[in-house]
Amino acid sequence: MVLNEERLRSMLSRKRHTIISDYENLRLYREKLRKAYLDHSPTLTSIRAETMLQGASGAIPLEPFHRAIPLQKSFMNANEMKKWAADALDERIIIGIDGSQIYTSSDFNMPIGYVQVGSFWIHYGSNESTYDHDYLSDVYIGSEATEKQESSEPLHKMSVDQRRMTKEIELASIVVERCVEVGVPTYLMMDTPLLLRYIVWADFEVKRTMCKTMTQLLEVCKRFQVPLMGYTDYSLAKDITSTLEKFLQEELAVKVSDIAVVGPLLEEAGFGARTSVFRVQHPLLEEFYGKYRDEICFFYQKVHSDLPIRVEFPLWAFQAGRIQEIAEVIAAQTVLGDGYPYVLLRAHEAALLDAYDRNRFYDIVSWFLSKECGVPFRETAKAQRKWISII
Repeated sequence: MVLNEERLRSMLSRKRHTIISDYENLRLYREKLRKAYLDHSPTLTSIRAETMLQGASGAIPLEPFHRAIPLQKSFMNANEMKKWAADALDERIIIGIDGSQIYTSSDFNMPIGYVQVGSFWIHYGSNESTYDHDYLSDVYIGSEATEKQESSEPLHKMSVDQRRMTKEIELASIVVERCVEVGVPTYLMMDTPLLLRYIVWADFEVKRTMCKTMTQLLEVCKRFQVPLMGYTDYSLAKDITSTLEKFLQEELAVKVSDIAVVGPLLEEAGFGARTSVFRVQHPLLEEFYGKYRDEICFFYQKVHSDLPIRVEFPLWAFQAGRIQEIAEVIAAQTVLGDGYPYVLLRAHEAALLDAYDRNRFYDIVSWFLSKECGVPFRETAKAQRKWISII
């Protein structure tokens, strides 16, 4: 069966007017929310925002309102930007953490899964920079690779993600403790938000475990005074807009993201510009983050030609007056990484499992099970048929 292009065009044609109408409604609503942001935010205090939200999800302002807070740097060309970035990071250690996984599958007679996480860190120096990397990994096989509630089911995607995250944070804690011994300001970047809102649909146990793991990392970073920065390149979070809707007392069925509202304002202010700092309020924080329930903050920042990125960080970093440092580190890292933080790119390379790695993984596991353990390991007929072209 191939895509029936004529039928697809026909279906789209029937929805043409709805698409046009929905897009126009969203465009007008974005403009309305942006006007509300400019009109109401200057007088919005933390107390007033908390009163309006009444425990619902939203953004609580922590800084006085600004259309945009510029980086206060201007550059004539890319070389000037790179020189500024190197100077801004001088005598700082930046750590990046990322992970990869091979999900368990029912395509084999024994469930297996694998997670691998990598770290990369650089100590930037005026004359010479030094760098290093490290890995952690684990394999899950047989009963280890099945769901507790249904022992015949291979681990679901979220369960493997949970184990990957545990490894990422284990490695992050090790590297942080190692790097702070150098005695220079150290920063930890992760390619994930600190508020794990993407697990909201997971079951209670997964949410409890993953949030507990995140709070353990927050605790480590607070103890060593290492700012933890959760980097999201294209955030669909709707915290600011949820607060604005309380002013307007209306909302569309399709929610408008924060970046659609603040994006044009940061665009005007140029590279490195950020919004004011907000604290996020969310049911997941309230239920699972314990003493950190009110301590996840964020701002949006313009660091490349696309929409602003979102940076989340702990409240103590704001209270310690380290927001300008964080904004500079983020901006400088994206300059060196050509639009994406350099240490996250390198951490991703360290952790990445490509198609070749995955094939070799199955080859090694099947060889070990059959030759060393005397356990037959084979693909199901369905899996084998996937690779056969039907003529």
